[in-house]
Amino acid sequence: MAAETRLPDSPPNPFGRTCLVVFNELSMRVLLRNTKTLRYCTGSRGWVATAGQALEFASIPQAVRFALDEKLPGIEVVVEYNFLPEVVVPLQPEWCNFDPPRSAANWRSSAA
Repeated sequence: MAAETRLPDSPPNPFGRTCLVVFNELSMRVLLRNTKTLRYCTGSRGWVATAGQALEFASIPQAVRFALDEKLPGIEVVVEYNFLPEVVVPLQPEWCNFDPPRSAANWRSSAA
């Protein structure tokens, strides 16, 4: 029979609740948002008010490439992590040099 390894008991939580901290499992969402309307991109010229309905990109370079290919004006990149404040960065064309260009049709088909 294999020996069982037990982790030490956690110290008492002063808040009386169970706390779980996971660093390696943070889910990241990369979105595009219009800087004036604060609406999120859903594809070529589609916009919604909530981030939950927005088109998600696998990386910042992919989001930047899409915005440039589609000639979307006044765009910022929004990076969201679960339970953390969003990070907003301005669109920088040099960030897209890592990925090949793709059309809006390709983005929609890969997002499905």
